[in-house]
Amino acid sequence: MLSSFKLYAALGVSLAALAAAGVIWWQHSVIDGQKATIDKVNDCYSALGGKGDVSTECNAAVVVYFNRAQNAGTCDQALNQDATAPECSKAVDDLFANYATVKATLQSTVADRDAAIARASNRATDEAQQKAQDAQVLAKAPRQPDGLILCDADCLRQRFEDGTDASASAAGDH
Repeated sequence: MLSSFKLYAALGVSLAALAAAGVIWWQHSVIDGQKATIDKVNDCYSALGGKGDVSTECNAAVVVYFNRAQNAGTCDQALNQDATAPECSKAVDDLFANYATVKATLQSTVADRDAAIARASNRATDEAQQKAQDAQVLAKAPRQPDGLILCDADCLRQRFEDGTDASASAAGDH
């Protein structure tokens, strides 16, 4: 009996040793796999920093995001120069087209406003000059002793258009 116990004990120890060896081998392979993964991540990180080819060092998802980031950077640079680039998405191109249209409309509106202000200023200047001329004509018009003007509007126009001074005219002309 004792011998069968020794046999089972020896068998158990052998199985335990074999299991321990399997666990050690498995852990070693996991560690090697993790080391390979870490090395690949480090290579990808270096490639992203400009020290290698991203498309060969990184997995496909990282390559896609890296390319999108580069395209976005190129697009941003173009937009900062008031243009668009082929790397920009269709949505950005559409927004830029709308921006360009709005900008052109705004510039046109500002130009129209400036022209309207210039016209109004000229009109106000012309009206002020005309009022001043009219006031001079009325001030030089022949008057009755009570202060009323002797000429009507046509008389005043005739007297001052041909350069004749109304005060030198005879009183009572109509």
